[in-house]
Amino acid sequence: MILLLGKNSAVEEYAKEILKIDMDNDIVYYPDTTTHYTELQEYVEIAKEEQPPVITTQNIEMIDIFLNSDLDLKVITVCYSDEKLKARILSKEKALYVKNVLKLELR
Repeated sequence: MILLLGKNSAVEEYAKEILKIDMDNDIVYYPDTTTHYTELQEYVEIAKEEQPPVITTQNIEMIDIFLNSDLDLKVITVCYSDEKLKARILSKEKALYVKNVLKLELR
């Protein structure tokens, strides 16, 4: 499962052009806009049940929950640099190190 992070335009382009996924069926956007922060943990169970190939979110708390869950994730952050799409691909463990020790933004 991939946790794909970045601005929506970059995320969607990377998902379509690089991952070649079906944007209607293979990517999920968590959490729903009406989700209360106390309900975010439920999305770990939802992901386990649905097994989406790609999860994307802009919610920093949701990212923390996914990184501290038992989900097997690869974390990909995408952005545009010099008008080209660039990606940083990390294991979940390395993403936690980058976030917690190096204090870098994963989104």
